Amino acid sequence: MQLPSSTASSESHLEYAAHFTGAEEAWRDAEIISAEQRAVIQEVGASVAARAQALKARHSSAELTEGATSRARARFGVRDVVLGMRVMACSDGLLNGPAQRSRDHALYKSVMLGRTASAIKSARPREEPELVERVRTQLAEAPDFTAKAGLLTSLDDALERSFEARDALDLAESAENQAADAEIAARRELRQALDQAYGRLRAAFPGQRDFVESFFLRKTRKKVTQASEPGRREARAAAR
Repeated sequence: MQLPSSTASSESHLEYAAHFTGAEEAWRDAEIISAEQRAVIQEVGASVAARAQALKARHSSAELTEGATSRARARFGVRDVVLGMRVMACSDGLLNGPAQRSRDHALYKSVMLGRTASAIKSARPREEPELVERVRTQLAEAPDFTAKAGLLTSLDDALERSFEARDALDLAESAENQAADAEIAARRELRQALDQAYGRLRAAFPGQRDFVESFFLRKTRKKVTQASEPGRREARAAAR
């Protein structure tokens, strides 16, 4: 009797369950099965089917959360780009105003935290909002100049959207992790149901190994022939 490995995908687990269900349905309809035997077959079949349905639901939920995380990550990425553009605009506003085209100007260094706009823009996406928030604080404390109010408004808007996008990504990743854990637990429960079904069938049908084994999918490993090796090497080379 084979069971899916603990590292096998949900699809693989469900393939084993589908085979079990198919065999269970076929044996229940077989004319050589007694009512008592049919009851045992139906009992173990119901247990496996319930666990399979639970895994399908968990797998579907996990896929939905993965998609939600991908969308949230993309949105946060867009907000990171926008935030970087606002930092560059702030730098230009200072250079075209009070800093008088000099990045060595004391005000420029103070507002830009002693860094270049490119360095702030290139910070890690999760760290950049806090850096830009510090830039915004320094800008607010700087003497007034023509573009200051507009730069502050732009930074405030971009920062708010960046923080919101980051929070949404955190929530999405948390939901994805929870769904993944639930899916792993459902796979484990399905394997246990299949294992228990095997024990129940062996006990109920002693000496009928072929009958019991027919409920369980048996996969054979594909042998790699010499003829297929060049193709594998070419595929690996192409992947590089």
